[in-house]
Amino acid sequence: WFCLFRKESGQDSLKNFNETGQFNRPFLGVSYRMISRQAAIANELPEGAYVQKVLPDSPAQKAGIKAGDIVNIEKEKIKTIVYTFVVADLFHYGHLKILEKANELGDCHICGVITDKATSEYRDMPIASFQERKEIISNLRCVDMVMSQNSKDPTENLKQIHEQFKNSKIILVHGSNWKQIPGEEFIKKIKGAVVKLPYYSKLSDNKIQEEIKQRGEKYG
Repeated sequence: WFCLFRKESGQDSLKNFNETGQFNRPFLGVSYRMISRQAAIANELPEGAYVQKVLPDSPAQKAGIKAGDIVNIEKEKIKTIVYTFVVADLFHYGHLKILEKANELGDCHICGVITDKATSEYRDMPIASFQERKEIISNLRCVDMVMSQNSKDPTENLKQIHEQFKNSKIILVHGSNWKQIPGEEFIKKIKGAVVKLPYYSKLSDNKIQEEIKQRGEKYG
């Protein structure tokens, strides 16, 4: 299973533990799309993860995994899956801390990046494109895998994950700034868990844009 690959050597991990008191989570370096059982049967494909992109010098690349590969997953090794979802436009410290904390809650951290179309249905169109935003999230070592999310509601992605990992508990994580978390109803139905992490109120996309505007007016 991908999530068992580590970027550091054992000595690097021990050095990090001595310095920080923590072992870094494994890092894979891929974005992927799950192949459902129905799709596998219809297209005569194996079930697994269809690899869309492999980051240079990542553990996945070193293991010989390439874009276009369908990789089998040892599902029994994954007891808990954490799912987060983000727009991640103007990626900042608040985004990073949520994803890092979420990463500590399970065996594998999957992050959904909301598409441009889906984002524009409930807020302003992102400044950064979907591919740019997805690239940023894919390069974070606190995220094991990235999925495209075609709605503000992650339920379809959660269903795909649950179908592939029926014996794994799914934890849905979001910041505490949202009272109702999309996907919560499905998570409760499958006896998963919903975790709200503290929202970093100092920074937000709107605050960053407003600050840039004010400085532009002041110094422009």
